[in-house]
Amino acid sequence: MHIVTLSKAHKKALLRFYKSQHYPISYMGFDTCYVLADSPSVNNENDMLAAAFCSEINPEYGYTFLHGVVVKTQHQHQGLGSILVKHAINQHRNIYCFADAKLTPFYLQLNFVKKTQSNLPTSLCNRLKSYQVKHPNLVAFIHP
Repeated sequence: MHIVTLSKAHKKALLRFYKSQHYPISYMGFDTCYVLADSPSVNNENDMLAAAFCSEINPEYGYTFLHGVVVKTQHQHQGLGSILVKHAINQHRNIYCFADAKLTPFYLQLNFVKKTQSNLPTSLCNRLKSYQVKHPNLVAFIHP
């Protein structure tokens, strides 16, 4: 397994990967995308087993937003998501993420801490509230 940091050149393949997993996402130029693949060269979406984005939100505050953690359906429950999130933890500090409440055990075992809305930075609190309109079971976490 190889963890590859994708460049903008891979944007179309990356968006196709997410679409094939029925996960809507947009790719901003300032996002860092990590992909888990069988080989070190990722040529198209078929080479991708899992992916995750890290967005530097307000760099002056020094925190990162982890999102879009997706593992291909046929490769789920094999630890690939954990590998990818651990890589993000090693690359970034103060990582916040939102996840469905049913994923709480996954994030807690990776040493994330559950956060209440009132304990989030204002920009993330507002983002969580807007996401919860469509996804009311979202929970906030931080890896300090």
